[in-house]
Amino acid sequence: MDVNLTFAYFMDNPRVKGIPSGFNFIVSENEWDENPPILLSLNTDEHAPSGDYNITFTFTYGDNQKVLQDYKTTQFHVTNWWERSQTWIQISAVAIALISLMVAAIRK
Repeated sequence: MDVNLTFAYFMDNPRVKGIPSGFNFIVSENEWDENPPILLSLNTDEHAPSGDYNITFTFTYGDNQKVLQDYKTTQFHVTNWWERSQTWIQISAVAIALISLMVAAIRK
């Protein structure tokens, strides 16, 4: 799993990049340059069984006074061979049909 954090996470003072002063600003609750604060990427094995799967994420966060957790379950789909190859199979079938028609027309 890849975790990507926005540029603002690594800044000492995010206000220097155009965040107006006078506003409370929590980097993890805002997008930065149209990017989400945290982007999680899940890479599956090439031979993973196809189907729908659920995965639960637990986010732990807090400050000096309290620690909180938030849970989120999301669903993702692992495609099978047909779903991954369907477009190319259809294009190949059309090409073979057209070639067959041209060969049949030439032979007449």
